[in-house]
Amino acid sequence: MVEGTYVVGVDGGGTKTEAVLVDERGQVLGWGTGRPANPNRVSPEELLASLQEAIGQAMSGHDGVSGTPLAQVPVTGTSPAAATREAILAQVPVSGTPPAAAMREAILAQVPVSGAPPAAVWREATLAQAPVSGAPPAAVCFGLAGATGNQELVQEVAAKLGIGKKVVVVSDVVIAFWSAITQAPGVVVVAGTGSCAYGFGPQGEPARAGGWGYLVGDEGSGYDVGRAGIAAALRAFDGRGPATALVERLLQHLHLDTVSQVVPALYHPSGGDSKARISDFALVVVQAALEGDAVSHEILRHAGHELGLSAAAVARRLALCDREFELGLVGGAFKAGGLIVEPLRDVVLQSAPRARIFVSPRPPALGAARLAWRAAGRDIAVGA
Repeated sequence: MVEGTYVVGVDGGGTKTEAVLVDERGQVLGWGTGRPANPNRVSPEELLASLQEAIGQAMSGHDGVSGTPLAQVPVTGTSPAAATREAILAQVPVSGTPPAAAMREAILAQVPVSGAPPAAVWREATLAQAPVSGAPPAAVCFGLAGATGNQELVQEVAAKLGIGKKVVVVSDVVIAFWSAITQAPGVVVVAGTGSCAYGFGPQGEPARAGGWGYLVGDEGSGYDVGRAGIAAALRAFDGRGPATALVERLLQHLHLDTVSQVVPALYHPSGGDSKARISDFALVVVQAALEGDAVSHEILRHAGHELGLSAAAVARRLALCDREFELGLVGGAFKAGGLIVEPLRDVVLQSAPRARIFVSPRPPALGAARLAWRAAGRDIAVGA
């Protein structure tokens, strides 16, 4: 390879960050994972540290989980980052240092309290691991939750990384779109911890619906499902709602003995994030629904319905309802399968009967890499 024949794509959210290294053939050369990178929820120093962690791992040519060079494992274009950061660190002997090259360990030995290595040291050591030693990427694309309204901040942090002259900063829903959709027009529904529908019309015009945050929106998201599940459990306990298996499962999830302990466990958690605890309960709701709990099933039906309303709203804004288009579903919420997808499908097809609805297996970081190649002047099918 020669200088400028690879790009870096980054997907940064409120839970984790993923980075991917992709060459001019669209082949994935490395994956990396890091801590959260939502500029609305982390400091600039924490944002820098998260990006350094994820990009450093990707540049070292590893798979992001086991520490195995990607040259030794099949490249499918699918991120292995379903494993959590804790699972990654559990594989590392003694030090707890994330798996990467020895050079990265040397960098981390110099890390101050903030967790971010000195920018110049990090840049030199990271580029030394690149496909061409010392060669910067042709472009870098950062797709971050919270990027809207924080473009200047993210650009400043990216400049400190110093690994690419061509830097693109977009919202995480934009990279999700380009990971799932072959070409515009199309619509994507993203449902993880938060939720949003986003699309591009025939002339490239964008539209979105939802994505207003967990305080006033994010219907159908993991947080929304988890919150609804907890509320249903408390209503059942009070006798204000139907009986549900979620009462006992809530206590198990929070490691509590009595329902009276739920409020302090959520409002004053001893370590951890109450938002994460609530979002994680969505998995419990899904399992209860699969085992026949009617209350849980209705929560997921309602979540799918809400996501369908967002998708249909975007389709109407883009004048897609009378034509065929792709509608990709991206995010952990869709692991619930038909429990969420079918009610979503029912709503969408009432407005847009020719929509081709599918759950995308492709992680959004690949969409970021695709946009990075576009910034470099090339349209390359990434991870195909």
